[in-house]
Amino acid sequence: MDASSYLKLNGFVFSRAENSIQRNGRVVKLTNKISEVLTLLIHCDGEVVTRETLLDEVWPGRFGADESLSRVISDLRKKLDTLEPGLSATVETIPKRGYKFDSSKIKALEIETVNTESSPVKTSLRSKSYFAALLLVVSALVFIFFSNTWQPKPELDGVAVLTFDDLSDEPGLKNLSIGITEEILQILASETDMRVIARKSSHYFSENSLPVTEIARELKVRFLVDGTIQRQNNTVKVSTSIIDGKNGTQISSASFSFNGAEIFDIQRDVARSIAMSTSSLSIAAQQPNVQNNIDYDAQLEFLSLKASLLNLAPENLESLQKDVQQLVNRNPELQDAQFLLSSILSIRANWVQIEEAQAFEMSSAILNGKDESNELNALFWFAKAMMISPRATTPRSGDVEQALKYFEKAYSLEPYNTLILEWYLVMLHRVGRADYAKQIAEIRLENDPFNSTLLDGLAMYHYAHGQYEQSRKYALRLSAVDQLSPEGPNRLAYIHIVRNEIVDADIKAQECLSRSIKFMNCWVHKAEIHEYTGEQYLRNEVYNVMKKLAPPVAKALNLHQLNHSDSENKIEHIEAYLSSVNEYDFNVGFFPQVYLYSLTQIPDGQHARYVDLALSKVSGGQALLYRKLLYPNDVSNEVPIVDEITRALKNEERSRYYDYYLAQLYAQMGQFNDALNILATLIDNRSVPASFQRFYGIESDPFFKEMMDIPKFKMLLEKHEENKLALKMAISENNKTANVIEKAMAL
Repeated sequence: MDASSYLKLNGFVFSRAENSIQRNGRVVKLTNKISEVLTLLIHCDGEVVTRETLLDEVWPGRFGADESLSRVISDLRKKLDTLEPGLSATVETIPKRGYKFDSSKIKALEIETVNTESSPVKTSLRSKSYFAALLLVVSALVFIFFSNTWQPKPELDGVAVLTFDDLSDEPGLKNLSIGITEEILQILASETDMRVIARKSSHYFSENSLPVTEIARELKVRFLVDGTIQRQNNTVKVSTSIIDGKNGTQISSASFSFNGAEIFDIQRDVARSIAMSTSSLSIAAQQPNVQNNIDYDAQLEFLSLKASLLNLAPENLESLQKDVQQLVNRNPELQDAQFLLSSILSIRANWVQIEEAQAFEMSSAILNGKDESNELNALFWFAKAMMISPRATTPRSGDVEQALKYFEKAYSLEPYNTLILEWYLVMLHRVGRADYAKQIAEIRLENDPFNSTLLDGLAMYHYAHGQYEQSRKYALRLSAVDQLSPEGPNRLAYIHIVRNEIVDADIKAQECLSRSIKFMNCWVHKAEIHEYTGEQYLRNEVYNVMKKLAPPVAKALNLHQLNHSDSENKIEHIEAYLSSVNEYDFNVGFFPQVYLYSLTQIPDGQHARYVDLALSKVSGGQALLYRKLLYPNDVSNEVPIVDEITRALKNEERSRYYDYYLAQLYAQMGQFNDALNILATLIDNRSVPASFQRFYGIESDPFFKEMMDIPKFKMLLEKHEENKLALKMAISENNKTANVIEKAMAL
């Protein structure tokens, strides 16, 4: 393409030679790839330029170019809107075909000069994408170089990739460290516009113990990428960090692990993921209305904080919130920092670290009135979606569909941002589009086999559909790929519990807590495990930890303990407690079940103002069973319960709870022999919840009270107690609950 391409139209000027656009005295620099794409579009002004043409002209012969084109188009539109709001409308998307530049939307005047030579049209579809799970923090690099409108310009530019250190001192890994370093350099040099220092130059400094600021000054680069490779048994661990050469501070770091037998086969993919992650998040970091008065170091700090959120354990969220709040206080015009703060508030509500009402109120104040100026800002739409639908809670009525629309908007702008991808998949599950979420995850996993977000999404899908063995396979891969996140062991613990593998569940719950002591699902597993073993003291201690680390769950836990207390004034206390319930309480964990159980104990169903809300927030089978308990004379509930459970029983990998539901239903209908036969089978297989005689409202069930006088039922209870004792002894050697509790309470 001719580098002299030029367009001047009613004050709008595009110069291919200078890689810039300007209007009314304002200049915005473009990357080389954006300029190439814009030149092609202007040359065919008013006509469609197919994606295949753009791919072949701008990225000839390069894999993964399809996703790069989408990012460049998004970046181009943001640059145009940075120059003047609304200019992005000149670049139109023609569905299933390509893009079109429409100069008539710049108050159409005659184009003075357009001098480009078009190459023959070629058709070539390249849909292969490369996984971006590793080292998302590297995205800060491209952002610094691409955002040329920011002031002041740094004294140094460019990037140097230092040779990765082999901490294991193994000859094979030394070759791997050199190979990955060279691959990263080659990809950055050939496929981005960054100034990259040659490996020989950077390798010289890798072997010298000079301060990083001095290395950066000698190489005349602003940023250094450093890394290590280490073998632990059969696992190879790759760790990297980005260092600001101006002051020597570490901007971000990440660590990931792989099977040692596979690492050389995926060397190229590992290297490409680092380079491609650079591009994938650079768009997200840019505001469509960047303001020149935002301090450069503030922008850099924002990028560092945003990268931290992508790989953050729950226990560090509070500290990150404080850091972002301080950045917002110092730079009130940095809107992206405000959106990041809003997202963190919602995520903390998701992890039940703060009250949902508090997060909602603060986020609303931040996001109100920002829609029009942030139409192309993915972080803004992500924050809006998170505000109305935190993940670990049950979304409020009427918000789910709107939240999905916001997530879809964010995902369309940044489909390779793993944070957006994770929550978008979860929301698709929430609205009943789990099959579509599975389809997205499976397609992308083919080209991105180590993406922990996709693995977690597929593990969640198969678990929700009772396909526990398939869920286990994905969970095992997730646990191995990302050895820092608690999600892998958490998923495995869920599967072990539902399959009545309590010893294995305890091991995974311990591993989960060793990775993240504030991960609330791990504590839920521990509470259930000690419920199984009959260790009420340990279970109550776990409850105390949960109350301390996640205050919003305190109301559910207090009511749960009150439901099963031996207090003489138990009913009066429950009634008083229910009077304090509000709608937000139903968005926390298992509160709907606890609330419904309480109602079954109160005469004539007093304080039932939230019955319908509670029933809407439990599973279909549970809702039907609770209706039967609440309204025992309503026989219309029996047929749908039978249908629901019968469908579940056809799945050989079903949860043991479905068999138990059926036993409960038979008891409610007075078919005691049928109920006892099911319970006998479950107890023989040690597959009954440890406290089943008071599980899901049995204490208040008049039919089960009648069963207490049946000899066979008494015999089953005795055998069940024997099972609990055997289970307690089986896990006693490996159980470290007391130590973890002590550590958590000391936080």
